Amino acid sequence: RVSSVRRRRNILTGRVTTSIRSGTTPIPDFDRAVSLSGVLVSGNADAVYVLWEDGMFVRFDTRDLRQPSVAERGDLVRESTAQLTVARFLLGRDTLLIGDSEGRGSTWFRVRKEGATTPDGLTLTGAHVFSGPEAVTSIASSSRKRMIAVGYGDGSVRIFYVTSDAFLAEARPFSGS
Repeated sequence: RVSSVRRRRNILTGRVTTSIRSGTTPIPDFDRAVSLSGVLVSGNADAVYVLWEDGMFVRFDTRDLRQPSVAERGDLVRESTAQLTVARFLLGRDTLLIGDSEGRGSTWFRVRKEGATTPDGLTLTGAHVFSGPEAVTSIASSSRKRMIAVGYGDGSVRIFYVTSDAFLAEARPFSGS
């Protein structure tokens, strides 16, 4: 079920009205043996992503909330042995940030492609890959720039600028002596 709640206040009377639009559609492959990893809603709510731990995803086209539909299916994790460990949005909430158990972070966004068979004419496309020493445990996105901090299983953190694929800095845990 996908729903949108809109509240409007009449500036003359002060009266608040609430309207709800919603629709339902089954999630394909929901009964898979792999655990569900998460559900993400794009910034302007025109897409909903359902993600599984093995990296598989289903993207729903939610431009018409009364009739959400499956737009596409795919795999966000390139290695067959890797597991999806983190999924977040980058600034703007349209680019997916994906982390996996092999230490890779990647970005994905929808691209209009000629001949696309999706209802909205867009295809989710991998754009950038960032490597690290161990499994990705967390990803944080800047609220002002296209910069991300990626945390790894060994306690290290790497900072990347997504647009240019630039590695900016790394912090490692203090080992002490």
